[in-house]
Amino acid sequence: MRKMTNSFPHKSAILSLCEKLNLQPPDEFEQDWEYVVVDPYRIDDFLGLYKNDERLRENEKVILGILIIGSLNEALEIGILSEDLWHVSWRVLRADFALHADTFDYWACWDEEDVTNCFPISQKLRAALEKMA
Repeated sequence: MRKMTNSFPHKSAILSLCEKLNLQPPDEFEQDWEYVVVDPYRIDDFLGLYKNDERLRENEKVILGILIIGSLNEALEIGILSEDLWHVSWRVLRADFALHADTFDYWACWDEEDVTNCFPISQKLRAALEKMA
């Protein structure tokens, strides 16, 4: 797994996404906001904004990518992730692969050989990434 090298998330990007998606902004002590606000029932909202808002800045896209993958992970964990939603999400994020490479690496858990010790989404993500190689 590569170390996260991007300087994301920027507070201005988080606040912008909060406004656009009607999400609770982080308080001054909250860490990892982009992991706390994932929602398996709002994946379509996250994808819709990602695909349709041409004014999104790169750092907003990175944060949205984290929200999408984290939400897919939770959807898989609770048994509501459809193959169609997975494929649509992967296609959208893969189109901006360079922006999301660190996020993909994080959720794929490459350092762990036993995928059962990883996130629920890790196996799907690993398979998708290996197909690209």
